[in-house]
Amino acid sequence: MRAIYVSRYVLTITFMLLTKFSFAAPILNISQDGQLLGARNLPVLGFIYNVEFVDGTCADNFIGCDELSDLPITDIDLARAAGEALFDFVFIDSPLGNFNTDPSLTFGCNSPISCGLNIPYNIVFTAGGFPVYQAIQAANHGPDSTFNDIVGGPVSQGAGTDFAPRNDSTGFDSLAFASFTRVPEPPTYLMFLLGSLLIFIFQSSRTEVCRIYKF
Repeated sequence: MRAIYVSRYVLTITFMLLTKFSFAAPILNISQDGQLLGARNLPVLGFIYNVEFVDGTCADNFIGCDELSDLPITDIDLARAAGEALFDFVFIDSPLGNFNTDPSLTFGCNSPISCGLNIPYNIVFTAGGFPVYQAIQAANHGPDSTFNDIVGGPVSQGAGTDFAPRNDSTGFDSLAFASFTRVPEPPTYLMFLLGSLLIFIFQSSRTEVCRIYKF
């Protein structure tokens, strides 16, 4: 019976490793004062991403924002899906905070009316050679807004346009960036080995049940 116990123990550990790689639940990143800073483990088109909400300019936050390789997302459909994931898993009201009905709780946005998070996916240049980014915008609107929540765009802004909140009429107190980072997947060979081990131990545990052990 000892062999059965050990097999089941290893089987459990193997299963935990597999589920850790495949089914990690989204986790919100919230500051001590209740600001929503981002999230981890967001499923986007079959991949897992972490997201951080950042303020300032595209150039400051995306390695200059003057080459396509500066952006973590370079496809409009992926950018749109990432925006949808924000509404599915992040902009929700819960005991952790009213992150859907109060946009001012999102880092980079001071307005309770709306918060638009730009997700850059492309770089183009003006006739004068200045970089302009194109982005999908996840716009979260509060109950006092006349608009509904939407993942829209594309929108375009100069790479040096500063979204830092300010007390004037520019409106940038309701705009920020969502910077996504893809979580590396476990190597294929590791998944294969873990899967093979899982099958082997399962078969071995069934065989051990038919044996008689003497202690």
